[in-house]
Amino acid sequence: MRSTPVPQPLVGRHDFTAFTFNETYHTRFVRDVLHAEWRGDDALSFWIEADSFMRQMNRVLVGTMLESRPAHAASMISPVCSRRARSAAGRTAPAHGLYSPA
Repeated sequence: MRSTPVPQPLVGRHDFTAFTFNETYHTRFVRDVLHAEWRGDDALSFWIEADSFMRQMNRVLVGTMLESRPAHAASMISPVCSRRARSAAGRTAPAHGLYSPA
């Protein structure tokens, strides 16, 4: 299985307001991403470890990265985080195949 780390812009402390619903119950939008990578050969999967997640945060992250060219996917994250608007992020990826090992 091939593993490709996501470049640094995604790892670290970020305001992920743009990666959740406009109408949300969350009051804290800053999350610490500890590790993120794409895995797979035949089927691609995105693995992420953070201090916590918001509803649909991972689906919107994946959708945003898949809409961009792969080489620039993670570099899109910082500008989207800075804008803090849901409209700045990409489409929400479908829920098919979501899995939480914890």
